[in-house]
Amino acid sequence: MVEVKVLMALAKDKSGDVGKESARNGEWFKISMRKVHTLLEMEDNDKIEYFLDYLCVGLNFVEEQRNNLMIKLKDIVQEMNTCREKLLELKQAKLDFLTIQHENTKILKENQTLRKELKELTIITKTWLNSSNKGN
Repeated sequence: MVEVKVLMALAKDKSGDVGKESARNGEWFKISMRKVHTLLEMEDNDKIEYFLDYLCVGLNFVEEQRNNLMIKLKDIVQEMNTCREKLLELKQAKLDFLTIQHENTKILKENQTLRKELKELTIITKTWLNSSNKGN
């Protein structure tokens, strides 16, 4: 007998028959291939119809869950792509900021150098003017 786990419902009894009244959505349930062989051996049409209806409901549930997960996956992928674009924009903004900060530092150093040079030239000019005024 081959067993597989399906996220479907949990049986209360060990008989393997699970009806709507004993099924709980979202729980792991073991099913076996033997049930398929049991279906082939059934002679009562009502039991066959019940079994096929139950099997169809289970498959519909799994398909619905799969579709919901696919929709969530698409939404997450779209959100991730949007976040990736925003991250690239933020990285570019950071790079721009660092570049401007570097340029600003260079300009401030150059400004200090020019102020020192201006001060020195002002002193020289005053000394010159004072010398030329005393000479006249």
